[in-house]
Amino acid sequence: MNSFFSLLSVHCATQTVTHGTTSLPGQKLNPENFLPKVHAFSRTLMFASANLTGLASISFPKATTCKCGLSSLPCTDYSDTDKCAAVYFISYCSLTAPGDCAAYLHLGHRRPNMANSGLLPCIYLAFVNSIFFSLALPTVFKRNPMNDRPVFGILTQIVTDDVLKPFGKTFIPASYVKYMESAGSRVMPIRLTHTTEEYEDIFRKINGLLFIGGAVDIETSEFARVAKIFYNLALKANDKGDFFPIWGTCLGMQLLTVLVCGENLLEKTTAENIALPLNLTTEAYSSRMFRDFPEDFMKILTQEPLTGNFHHYGLTVETFQKNEMLHNFFSLLSTNTAENEAHFVSTVEGRRYPFYGVQWHPEGNRFQWNTRLNFPHSAHGAHLSSLMAEFFVNEGRKSFHHFDNPTEEASSLIYNYTPVYSANISAYDQLYFF
Repeated sequence: MNSFFSLLSVHCATQTVTHGTTSLPGQKLNPENFLPKVHAFSRTLMFASANLTGLASISFPKATTCKCGLSSLPCTDYSDTDKCAAVYFISYCSLTAPGDCAAYLHLGHRRPNMANSGLLPCIYLAFVNSIFFSLALPTVFKRNPMNDRPVFGILTQIVTDDVLKPFGKTFIPASYVKYMESAGSRVMPIRLTHTTEEYEDIFRKINGLLFIGGAVDIETSEFARVAKIFYNLALKANDKGDFFPIWGTCLGMQLLTVLVCGENLLEKTTAENIALPLNLTTEAYSSRMFRDFPEDFMKILTQEPLTGNFHHYGLTVETFQKNEMLHNFFSLLSTNTAENEAHFVSTVEGRRYPFYGVQWHPEGNRFQWNTRLNFPHSAHGAHLSSLMAEFFVNEGRKSFHHFDNPTEEASSLIYNYTPVYSANISAYDQLYFF
């Protein structure tokens, strides 16, 4: 079927079918949306078939319907290319289901006799033509709509704890790596010491970016500086139709709010080492992030404490709603109440851009096991973590950035590094150092 429609775009370029003596101008046929066009152009189908079969003298009713379900519109402003494609569609239908579609086209309120009308030879001619062109031209394959080998970048952070400095200058908690890999992604660590040109090159090779939680300054740190470079690259890419998602967790979400509005609007919203249910907004149920969640699980999210919170600052709901840049950029999907009774933003997603933020830690539900940390390890907690990871990785599958060199790709991945056991000296079970 796909190769048939691919042939249409080539052969139709040299074919012209006229209604009377007037050429009807219109738009060029796009084979990928051919079927919707046929739905609207069934009357054009009849004019074209009448010319080919010698039935042009038949009077057509003002509104004619094909019994296979194709509705019709008046023949007004369609191109010769469209009409040619329509003829081929009749031929294809006649070959594959002559009793259902082509034989039931109402030409002048009467069923045509395919054997006597001359339509059958035209069908065979179209079929032979299709074979000829398929032999003469390379087959055009439709591009896979999903990238099955996504690579996500994770931005490293500067090591600030003295006890960790002997291991390296920057780090990534292994929980974030496992989180992304568990949903079918590979991970590339992104250091903070590259040039802008090198970051631009990395951007063209990865399919999404994760800003992790932590304790660095979200305005003046190297983490913030490099994040801004990627954020601006992602804005420009998405504006051009080059899909690229970004996710911010905890500090990463706070950083996203600064990048969007250009200032730090965080306030005291302490929710330290506590698991909370989500107060979902109306927008959450139609959001990209949550709309495919099972209905019963959405209810569970609002009842069970499945989100681990480990922050002292956040964006209050009041500030979010007052700031035009923020509420125009993000949809507010959930809120929570801090220990000081402040209502803070806990989940957002970009309205126009595939940018997402959570003030809580979905990765910890499955990959953080320090007994001092209140991560929800229940079946529902693990399921939430899985759903969130799968959602973001599936967003990255829509990006077709890639490495041109397999050797470079292999050498860039996290597999080249060994995580260090760190549960005895930090809040993390394992850390990657660079």
